Amino acid sequence: MVLSSSSVSRAHAELRPDPTGWKLVDVGSAGGTYVSGSRVTEVPLTGATEIQLGPAGPGSTITVTLDDAPVAAGAPRAQAPAPPPPPAGFAGPGATVAPPAGVPAAAPAAPGFQPPAPPAPSADDGISEMTIAPGMARPGAPGQPPTPPTGPDLLLVAEGKEHRFRHPVTVTIGRAADNSVVLEDQGVSRQHARLVAKPGGWTFENASQTGSFLKGKPLAREDIDEETEIRLGHPVAGEILKVIPIYAAEVEVARAAAKRRNKLLLWGGIGAAAAVVIIGLVVAMFVVPGGDSAAQDAGLTKEELNVAQSATVWITYAPTEDTIAMGSGSIVSKDGKILTNAHVADPAKIPEYAAKGEVSPDYVNIHLTNPAEGYKVGEPDYVAKVIESDGEVDSAVVQIVADGEGNAVDPSSLDLPTIALGDSDAVDRGDFIATIGFPMLPKESFVDKEGALFQPPTVAEGNVATILSFEGEERAVFDVTARISSGNSGGAAVNDDGELVGVPTSIGWDENNVVTGQVIPLAQHIPILEAAGVKVPSANR
Repeated sequence: MVLSSSSVSRAHAELRPDPTGWKLVDVGSAGGTYVSGSRVTEVPLTGATEIQLGPAGPGSTITVTLDDAPVAAGAPRAQAPAPPPPPAGFAGPGATVAPPAGVPAAAPAAPGFQPPAPPAPSADDGISEMTIAPGMARPGAPGQPPTPPTGPDLLLVAEGKEHRFRHPVTVTIGRAADNSVVLEDQGVSRQHARLVAKPGGWTFENASQTGSFLKGKPLAREDIDEETEIRLGHPVAGEILKVIPIYAAEVEVARAAAKRRNKLLLWGGIGAAAAVVIIGLVVAMFVVPGGDSAAQDAGLTKEELNVAQSATVWITYAPTEDTIAMGSGSIVSKDGKILTNAHVADPAKIPEYAAKGEVSPDYVNIHLTNPAEGYKVGEPDYVAKVIESDGEVDSAVVQIVADGEGNAVDPSSLDLPTIALGDSDAVDRGDFIATIGFPMLPKESFVDKEGALFQPPTVAEGNVATILSFEGEERAVFDVTARISSGNSGGAAVNDDGELVGVPTSIGWDENNVVTGQVIPLAQHIPILEAAGVKVPSANR
C-alpha cells in the first residue's frame, strides 16, 4: 500500500496475520506509528482502527477495518463494490477514440502487442533506504513534543538486506513470516533469536535449538554494544547476522577515541563478573599481595613500597542491591583528596559508559590499608564524593566527606598518608614501573577465621614497553608489562622511588594473546588535580 505523505517511511509498517486475527507492526519507521494518539510498535487489530503513520499530515492516515462476521460454509464472500462509471470520453478495453481536432492519430499497435510488464524487483529492493538520524529526539505523538532517545538504533544485515529499527523495540529473527526479520536460510529456525531493547542498548537472545554462535562459541545471551557478527544455526557455515548499534555521532567519536587509547578492550573497576574471574586468575600467576621482592630488587625499597601502599585505597559502591562496583585510588592530599579513574568513581562522564546507561554514584566508600595488618583493608573507613572529573582523560578526584558510619567529617581535621607525585615526563621506554591496587582476585584467599573479608593491595612489577601517542596527544599512554586487572583501575603506577607517575587504567590482548597493561601518565591528570585544589610540585606542571 503506497502513501504519498512525506512523513511515511519507504517501509513503514506491516499488517501480519496471527492465530487470533491481524496485527499491526511498525518495521523501524523514522516517524513512528500511532493508534489512538499513542506510539506503538506492535498492536492487535479489531474492528475498524485508524492508524497514523508518522507526524500528522495529508495522506498519512489510514483506516483498517476487519470483517469479524463469520462466513457460512459454502457461502460466497462479499464482492467488492463495482467501480464508478468512467468519465465521458473514456475508452474502455478494445474501444477507439477519435483524437481531438488538429492532433494526428497515433499509429495502431502491431497485432498481438502487449504493454511491457513492470520490471521485476531487483535483489536490492529489500534493502531499506530510509535515513535514520541516530541519537536525535524521536517525533512524539501528533501534536506532542519529541521524545528523547532511549538508546542507540539498530541495524541488522543478513542475506544481503539491511533492516533498521528504532529503540526501544523487540526484534525477532527467523524463517517464520511473522518475524521482524525473515530469513530464507534453511539452517535458521522458524523462531531463531531476538534482540531486546534495554536502557541504553540491546541484548541478543538465542531462541533456537540449533543455536547461535559468536566467534565459534555457542551464544545464549549477549549484550551488544558494538558491531557484532553472529552465525545462526552453525558455528562455521551458519547464516551471518551482523548486529550494529547506531550511536549518536558524538558517542561514536568518543568510542573511537577510547578504542585508540585502550587498543583492544577497556576493563573498569565495574567489569563483568565472568571476565573478572578469568583476568583475576591470570593476574594471580604474576603478582604478590602486599609486596613484591622483584620490585624491591629493581630499586624500589621496602620503605618506599610501604609508603605507597599506605596511600592506596580500595573504592567501592553498590550500583544495585545485588552488585558491587570497585576500583582503586591514591591519596594525594592529607585532607582526603583521592585520585582515581573517572570510570571508577564517575562512570557517567565516560561517553561509552553513559551510552550503556551507567549512572554515577552520589558517594563512594573508601577503605584504607592497615599497616599493622599487612596493609589489608576491611569495612569502609570513609565516604567520599566526586569533586572533579574528566571523562576524556578518564580522571577523577574524590573528597572524603564522612566517616564509615556516615557522620560528617571536616576534611581539614584529617591527616592521612599520601603518595609522592613523580615526574611522568621523565619516564622512558624500559624504565621500571610497579602497579599497586585491588584487583578482583578470588576473595576466598582473603577471608579471616570469622568469615570477614580483608584484602591487601597487590603489587606487580614490570617495565614501560612503549609510550603511545595519538593525533594531537603526545605521551598519551604508557604500555607496560606490569600486570593490571579489573579493580586495579584508578590505583597507583610508581617508579623505582615509589613516586606516582601514572594511573593504571586498562588491559589488552594483542593478536598473539600477549597481555599488556596500560597506564595514563600523571601529567594528563595534573589539570584535574589542580582544579580539585591539590598542590602539584612545580616540576610536574
